[in-house]
Amino acid sequence: MNDLFYGDTHTGKSKAGESLADELIRRSNKKVRVHMFDGGGDTWNAHGWVDEGMIEIADFSHHHWPMTVIKLLAEYWWPDVKTGKLAKPPVNLFDTHVMMVFEGGAAIGQYLMSDIPGGLAWQAATGTGFGGVKDEDDELSTTDEYKGAEGYEKQGSNSPRHSMIAQRKLLSMVRTARKFPGNVLWTSHPAIGPATVELQQPGLFPE
Repeated sequence: MNDLFYGDTHTGKSKAGESLADELIRRSNKKVRVHMFDGGGDTWNAHGWVDEGMIEIADFSHHHWPMTVIKLLAEYWWPDVKTGKLAKPPVNLFDTHVMMVFEGGAAIGQYLMSDIPGGLAWQAATGTGFGGVKDEDDELSTTDEYKGAEGYEKQGSNSPRHSMIAQRKLLSMVRTARKFPGNVLWTSHPAIGPATVELQQPGLFPE
């Protein structure tokens, strides 16, 4: 099953997801993985499954190179317990886990467009030419005069093109993650823009 819980903050998305995880764990004795992009996570321990190791949680919003990171997560890569670096999933992942959760569809979009190294605002600031370049009509980057913080002076802004790129990358992530044979659950806050329209298309999250 692939599904989306969609609504404002404090409308019960995570609570409902945790209740579903509780039921699935009790039935199958298999684990649940929660990919976080908007902080928090306490809700997922309402039944003590995080403490028991049956619900695994990791926050990815600080990882550099967002476009690559979300590709890897859609293929079920997960942080290695020793190094913290993303590692390929074990061959028996489908046997040990019953549900994959991606918390924060809108937050993933913000992550893609952020100024974290590899984000689209960072791409603009550093002049990589990806997702927009500086021109006379729409200046996407600037360099501050701040002294004493080398590497932090370059600033970039998002362009309409960035929204299109983030939208396509997020949709690709959704579609790739569908191949998990168990349950795949997404949550998202409302967002205004083309990505919201596409995320609500009938059939995007089929049973």
